[in-house]
This record gives sequence, structure tokens and C-alpha cells, in this order.
Amino acid sequence: MVEADNKRAVFRCSVNIPNAYIRWLWNGVPVEEAKPRHISLRTRRQKLVVRISRKEKHHSHSPSKNDHFQCIAYHQGRALVSRPAKLIVGANDVTLSVIAGNTAVIPCVPPHGIPQVITEFTFNDTKIELSGRHQRQPSGDLQIFDAQLVDSGTYRCSAYNPLTQQCVEASYQVFLTVTNETSPIPPSFIVTPNISTSVVLGGNVTLECVAVGVPPPNITWLKKYGQLHKHSSSQIGGNLLLLAVRREDEGMYTCLASNGVGPEATWVTSLEVNEVPLIINPPESQEIEEGKSLTLKCGTKGQPKPSVSWLHDGIRVIKDQWVTLKG
Repeated sequence: MVEADNKRAVFRCSVNIPNAYIRWLWNGVPVEEAKPRHISLRTRRQKLVVRISRKEKHHSHSPSKNDHFQCIAYHQGRALVSRPAKLIVGANDVTLSVIAGNTAVIPCVPPHGIPQVITEFTFNDTKIELSGRHQRQPSGDLQIFDAQLVDSGTYRCSAYNPLTQQCVEASYQVFLTVTNETSPIPPSFIVTPNISTSVVLGGNVTLECVAVGVPPPNITWLKKYGQLHKHSSSQIGGNLLLLAVRREDEGMYTCLASNGVGPEATWVTSLEVNEVPLIINPPESQEIEEGKSLTLKCGTKGQPKPSVSWLHDGIRVIKDQWVTLKG
């Protein structure tokens, strides 16, 4: 575990083969390809240095720091992967305030897990049954619709892996205060979707959008150059749920919040529909004379266009004097 303010964690990987080639993974991605926000990664063969820089307070849009790291040792065409090692970053308690009638958002950034972990919440040390006004979102956050004064209190989230049945409790608490306010306040967003959201073709996606104001704003979703399909889309609170996403669902979406006070608040996000990469024409085995040139072809499909890498005896091929990579 490492504290969140400009601290450093060091992971070490010991291999009993002197000339083994070692690489590091961050959440399953090679560290040289990963670019996590607020984390700098530096490899030193058998050592991975992780430096944390986080100055802003914890909130629902902070990147997850409950990450895992692995090392891979390559030797003579074989690869050995280590068990995951977790990086747990301490967080400070969170104090929130919301005006009655609006949606309260209890932030929870769950750790990485396979299968995806499920977030659970307690209110004043009592487990919350998620239904009605209390809804868990794909981000891991808890949204409390039509917040009431009785919702004031202490919340804590935990992450549960249904496969391993492991449960990890957050190191921080959330203190929520619900207040009464009658003076008009124009709408403003406290939760918005990313500028761009990706979903796999045929999958489901939720675009989270929460606005507050007095009176509580109404939220409407619009699709640019198209309409929302009634049978495959629904709105829960201010959140838009799209089911069995199709190619024509791709495009620009606008979350619009209005309450008759001041200008409307708008937020635009783009939805990208991706297809799982597939190898449709794998390379074929060939025999050639020594010193002759060889061309191996690999046909792929997917959206966005897949990036093709080649391996030779389990080690990635890098373009040099004897290899020309053309995809």
C-alpha cells in the first residue's frame, strides 16, 4: 500500500535464469504501452518503480489506483507469468453535500478484478439494499435519487468478486449531508460521461449524467442526426442505458439538464462502437532455403483497425535489418 501524495512503490521480480528477458504488465498491458493518469512507470529489469502523483481530492472521476502488476520472464521461446501484485493507494475521507430532491452520488472506484467486481455499500454500518432510490452504476458509484434529509450519514463502499468471493473494503468513508434550499439555483453537472465512450458491438453501455439545482433539474438525452430507439434505450434517473448496441448507435449524444432557472446545462459525448479483433487469415507454415526472403501474411478484422504484432519463438519481433513488418 502507498499513500496518495507523490509517493513511490517498488515491485521486484526474481528469476533463477540469469539470461531471462523480463517485461512488466500493468493491468495486463505492457508498461511501455500503458499511460495511466497520475502514475509514472519505470522499469529496471527485475525492478518496477511506480510513482504516484495525485493532488486532487478523491471523487467519482478519479482514476483507480487499486491496480495490479505482473512480470513475465521469457527464455528459449517460453514465457512464465507471475501472480498479480496489487497496488493499493490510500485515500482521504470524502465530505459531500446535496440539496434535498436532487441525486446524491456516493463515489466508489473499485479495484481491478476478473470477473469485474461488484460494488456494495453500507449506510451508518448497515448494508444498503440496491433498489428504488438507491442504484449502483457501472462506474461503481452509488446514486441516491430524490435525496432526503434521512439520507444524511456515513457511507462506505466495498468491492466483491463473485468468483473468488473476496471482498475488499474501501479505506475511506463518505460523509453525506442533505440540506433544504428554496432559493432558485440553475442546473449544473456533478457527474458526466467521458468525452468519448467505447462499447463492443452487441454489448450494453450506460452513459452516466447527474445534474443538481433548485428545483431539481429534468434530464433529457438527445442523439445528433438520429433518434433514440425506444426498444433498446431507457433512462434511469439521468443515466442513459443502451442495450445490445448496434453500429447505427454510434454517434454524438447530448445530456441536457433544465429546471427553468437560468440557461440549460448541456454535455456532449461521443459513442464509439468497436468490434473485437479477429484473425481471419492466419499465416501459413512455409519452408524456404536459408538466405531467401519469406513473406508471412496475417489478415485481420475489427474496429478500430487492429494493430498487428508478430512473435518469434514467443518474443515480439521488432523491425530491424532482417525483418520488414507490413501488418
